[in-house]
Amino acid sequence: MTKSEFLIILRKKLISIPEQDRRKTIQYYSEMIDDRIEEGFSEEDAVEQIGLVYELASQIMSDYKEQSSDGRSDPNSTQQKKSVNPVVVILLILGFPLWFSLLLTAFAVLVSLFITLWSVIIAFWSVFVSFIACAFSGVIVGVVFNILGNVFPGTAMIGAALILAGLSVFSFYGCKALTKGAAFLTKQIAVLIKKVFLKRRPSDA
Repeated sequence: MTKSEFLIILRKKLISIPEQDRRKTIQYYSEMIDDRIEEGFSEEDAVEQIGLVYELASQIMSDYKEQSSDGRSDPNSTQQKKSVNPVVVILLILGFPLWFSLLLTAFAVLVSLFITLWSVIIAFWSVFVSFIACAFSGVIVGVVFNILGNVFPGTAMIGAALILAGLSVFSFYGCKALTKGAAFLTKQIAVLIKKVFLKRRPSDA
């Protein structure tokens, strides 16, 4: 089942609850599916992980009825919003120079790690390009040497060029695997940061 099919069925099954609550619920599960897709799952697998849409709709409706009887209207909220503690606010303000500096330092370290990681990847690809260039040049120079009568150095040059060509094949697959791994790691870290700083609930929509 695709994301759009899942959301269409869910919207129809929740037709009896108020529009605002229904919209929040639909948006919540839409973002939940998007998060799983960002983690590398296919759209169908992401939807499957959410659960059967009919059972989910029944559960939401049941929760909504229970919460409505308790004076709550959000079908996915498990607790009332807590009031902000003034002491916490004061501590956050007083500790701003400290926690902001730590946050800035952590961000700088993270950026440095990303730069270092991708610098290494670029360096490996540079080696691959060098192998290709040297192999190509070696063949040309070797052929020229053979034409000019310098058979031994020409043949040696061609042999070295062939070795470099073989190394370039191995380095290509190595660079490709490293790039794929670095991209996956970067994506996972980005998703983790997003979840930490942008925690979303239906009631926040």
